[in-house]
Amino acid sequence: MAKSKKKNADYHEDLVETLKDPDEAIGYLRAALEESDMPKVFLIALRNVAEA
Repeated sequence: MAKSKKKNADYHEDLVETLKDPDEAIGYLRAALEESDMPKVFLIALRNVAEA
């Protein structure tokens, strides 16, 4: 696996692990809603939380 893909995979794994905490998941979703007016950003965040 290329280095950048490995880094992305590590980041995603760490993110999913962090989002297993309900308080972290709530904060993550709130930030996605507040920081962007693009629905796609929130949907990606929601997918990450669902994966966790």
